[in-house]
Amino acid sequence: MRSEFIATLALAAAVQAAVNDNAAEFRVFCDILGMDTRVETISITLDTAKATEVLEELAYLNLTAAPDGWLKDKNGELADKKGSDKKTERQEWETHVKKLTEKDATTGKPKYTRITSTRRKTGIATAMARAYNKAIVIKQEFDNLSKKVTGAKAKATSEIKSALYGDGKSAFDKGSLESTAANNCQDENNNKNAGKCVAWDFLCLCTASDADGATRCTHGANGGQLADPSSLETAKTAFEAIKNSCPQKPANKALTADEIFGTIASFESLLGRQSAGQTNAPNHYVFGKPHTSGACDANSAQGMCVNYKKQLSKGGAGIHWLNNLAAAAETLRSAEKAVQEAKATEAKLTAIQTAAWTLYDDSVSEPAEVQENQQPFTNKQGQEKKETDATCEAKGIGAECKPPCKVVGEGDAAKCKLDKKEVTKQETGNQDGKIHSDRCTKDKDKTSCEKENEGQKQVKKTIVGA
Repeated sequence: MRSEFIATLALAAAVQAAVNDNAAEFRVFCDILGMDTRVETISITLDTAKATEVLEELAYLNLTAAPDGWLKDKNGELADKKGSDKKTERQEWETHVKKLTEKDATTGKPKYTRITSTRRKTGIATAMARAYNKAIVIKQEFDNLSKKVTGAKAKATSEIKSALYGDGKSAFDKGSLESTAANNCQDENNNKNAGKCVAWDFLCLCTASDADGATRCTHGANGGQLADPSSLETAKTAFEAIKNSCPQKPANKALTADEIFGTIASFESLLGRQSAGQTNAPNHYVFGKPHTSGACDANSAQGMCVNYKKQLSKGGAGIHWLNNLAAAAETLRSAEKAVQEAKATEAKLTAIQTAAWTLYDDSVSEPAEVQENQQPFTNKQGQEKKETDATCEAKGIGAECKPPCKVVGEGDAAKCKLDKKEVTKQETGNQDGKIHSDRCTKDKDKTSCEKENEGQKQVKKTIVGA
C-alpha cells in the first residue's frame, strides 16, 4: 500500500514537472505563426507623386527659354526624313508644348511664360537644360528605389508564408509528413522533415503520439495528441488546436524587419536550453525538451522537441524555414532603407526645382525697358555715326547743327553744311583743327617743321621752302 502511494506521488511529480516545459519555445513559435495574419500590417510605402510633379515642372521650365525650332519639332529631330513618318511623335510633342499656354486652375493665368529677354535668354536656356538633364538622372535613381519599396510587402509576405507552411504554401499542408514523430522531428538519421516549416516543427514541440502533449507547451491546453502526423485531418486538427492556445499580439501592431530579426534571435537563444543532464542528445541543436534517451520522438509523453543538428552542423544549409524568415526581414529592411534614400533623392529634385523657379521668376519679372536697354553689345552699336552733307543739311540751321556740321551763309541762303576741317580735326585729334602738314607751311626750315610735328601722325604735303 505504501509503495503504491509513493509510486503515485512520483508519477504526479513527473507529470507536474512536464507542464510548461516548452513554454518559452512555444511562445517563440506562436510569435512566428502570428505573422500569418500580421503581414497585412506591413506598412512600407513611398509617395512618388511629388517627384513626378517636380520633373514635369522642370521639363516645362526648360521649354520657356528654348528656341522656336526646338518647340516646333526639336530642331528637326521630329521631321520626316528619308521616308520616315514621325507624324505621331510630332503630334505628341505639339500636345506637350501646348501645355505651356494652359491656364492654372487656381490663378486663371498661364503657369508658364516664354522668356523673351534677349540679354538673358541664351544663358537661361543653358542653365535650365542643365538643371533638367540632371533632374532626369536623379529621378531615375528615385524610380529604382521606388521599385524596391513597391514590391517589398508582397515579397516579404510570400517569404513569411513559406517559412510558416512550406515553400509556396499559404496554409497548413501535411505534405510529406510521415507517420511517426521520429521521422519528422529529428534529422540525424532520417534527414527528412525537420526544419522545413514552422507548422510541422510546431507539432513536434507540442504533440505526443500516446498522450496529450499540449500541456507541455502551455498549461490548460488540449488537443495535442497526434498518433499519425501523415493524416491530414488529424495533423491539421492538432495544429489548429495548439495554435489557438497561442498568446496574441495586438492585431494593429505593424510587423517590421526589426521585430522579425528579434524573433529570430529569440529562437536561436533557446536552442539547447533544455539539454541539461543529457548525454546522448545533440545538446547544441535541440529546440524543446528531449526524451530521457535524447531523442525527439514524442514517445511516452516525452521527446517533444526538434533536432536541427543536420542543418546547423558544419556544412549544413541552415534551418529552411529560418532562412525564409530571415529573407523576409532582409526584404523589409532593404525597403525601409530604400524609403529613406528615396526621400533624400526627392529632396535633391526639390532643390533643383526651387533654383529653376527662382531663375525663371527673376527673368520674367525683369522690366521691359531693362531688357531693351541691356541688349548684348555688338560691333554695329560700337560704330560712331558718320555725318555727310546730306545729314548735316537735314539738321537745319538751329541748335542741332553741331560739329562736324556748321551753318554756312546768311538769311534765306543759310544752310547746315559739313565742315571738312572739323571732320579732319576729329579724325586726327588735333586741337587747332589743322592737319599736321598745314603747321609747316609757314616754316622755311624743314628741321624746325619736323621737330614741331615729332610724334604726330604725318600727312604728306609739300613743305614750303623745303
